[in-house]
Amino acid sequence: MITIGGREYELKYNQKINRQIEAAMGGSGILEMVARSNGVLSSTALYNFIAFALFNDSGAKIGSVQGGELADEWVVQDGELPVTAVVLEALMRDCPFLFREN
Repeated sequence: MITIGGREYELKYNQKINRQIEAAMGGSGILEMVARSNGVLSSTALYNFIAFALFNDSGAKIGSVQGGELADEWVVQDGELPVTAVVLEALMRDCPFLFREN
């Protein structure tokens, strides 16, 4: 769980959410964005990786506008590198098929 402003949230990824992130980023693939940046996502990529994948503690998906606002708040609260690490861990947990070599 992630705490933002005293409330609990969770990041959840799947193929549908990945496609939403890719569309928001101009069609760049999820794995391409991670590989190209050596795992240090740009601020825009980080914003989108959070905005489209944030769920509240009841399991309800947060809308991307509110998710974006919470993304900004979280980065200010915890710092860009620690937040990026949490995002990448969640992505590897939920979408291991992205990282398989064979």
